[in-house]
Amino acid sequence: MLSTADKNTLALAFFISVVNSTANIGDTIVVFDDPFNSQDVFRRFETGSQIRAIAKNARQVIVMMSHDAEFLHLIEKDTPETIALGSFQLTCDDAGAGTVATWSASEELKELYVRQIEQLSEYANRGVLLKDVTLMGIVQAMRPFCESYLRARYPARFAEKQMLSSMVDEIEAAGQSDGMFATVGDLRAINEYTRPEHHGGAQMPEKGELRAMAQRIIRMIGSY
Repeated sequence: MLSTADKNTLALAFFISVVNSTANIGDTIVVFDDPFNSQDVFRRFETGSQIRAIAKNARQVIVMMSHDAEFLHLIEKDTPETIALGSFQLTCDDAGAGTVATWSASEELKELYVRQIEQLSEYANRGVLLKDVTLMGIVQAMRPFCESYLRARYPARFAEKQMLSSMVDEIEAAGQSDGMFATVGDLRAINEYTRPEHHGGAQMPEKGELRAMAQRIIRMIGSY
């Protein structure tokens, strides 16, 4: 029985094979819709490499992502200068009004960690959204913040692109002697709460539940 990650990777492999065998690929626009979904670290790196290789031959390659600036950065940073590269972000407020603007994954990552803790702290403590922050934005900040925090707090323990679910499994397997074991329940709850957003199709969060989750994160990082 194949896992969801294996199924997604297999489907993507077939798609890439079809693209690479296209006779008129130089006239073809290739669209990838969230290609990193459910992939582990090695698969994400290989997918980024395949996308860059296709971009050398296709007329245009469009990569649509719903989150995770780190993975778009994986494509951006190694794209040859001979390939014209542009990144754009679609933002949408809670009323449904959207705008499109130029965007850079590398610039986003520079201050992302600090902005995430500011957003989470303000909402957890006061139930207030900072300027230009949406309810869905709070949900989207939770999982990557926890991943970044664990990597920063415990250098060399977790891989650069290791996901929260894998981190939680590793902590739990270590048992009660692990300094983070007491917070496994919070970490797993946060991972499960953000899972629908991670895989797309998430509903607008309920404010009370969202604030309670943000408070769990603030208590958790204060307990370490």
